[in-house]
Amino acid sequence: MRLFSDKGHSLIEVICVLVLLGVALPSLMNLFSNTTETAAGVDAVPVASALGKGLMEDIMARKFDELDAKDANGNWSTTFGPDIGEDAGDKNTFNDVDDFDGWVQNFGADYPGYSATISVDYVDPADLNTPLAIPNPAPNDWTPSQKRIVVTLSNADTLPGNLNFTTIATEIQSL
Repeated sequence: MRLFSDKGHSLIEVICVLVLLGVALPSLMNLFSNTTETAAGVDAVPVASALGKGLMEDIMARKFDELDAKDANGNWSTTFGPDIGEDAGDKNTFNDVDDFDGWVQNFGADYPGYSATISVDYVDPADLNTPLAIPNPAPNDWTPSQKRIVVTLSNADTLPGNLNFTTIATEIQSL
């Protein structure tokens, strides 16, 4: 006695297969589309990394502060951003690391969609992750000798999120 017929599949079997495919295919298609998006983001990370590192090297090539030594009150400069005589639209005129505070750079046609923002803050040597607000007026001997520089790279089209590059500049680099 045979358990299976050689004549083909029944209508019930065909309907069951179609229902299973209807349930499984959307999930599989979603899985493949997410994999494609993730792969595109992975390709963008090395480009963003190179751009961020290059910009960080450009910043760190500058002096720690526009002052060569602390002022008569025992402080480094208490204002960040471009100084008098520097063009806020041209980073080539910047002479110290805090001139880059607030700088936004778009990388143009060579790297479409990539942009970087820079923040510079004084930090306490005991807590390098927390920026210090500069009091106004700054008390004597207030400014620490460490500045935290954060370069945030983004590209909404290709990166899965922002990439942050952080370093600490010290007065020693200016000597």
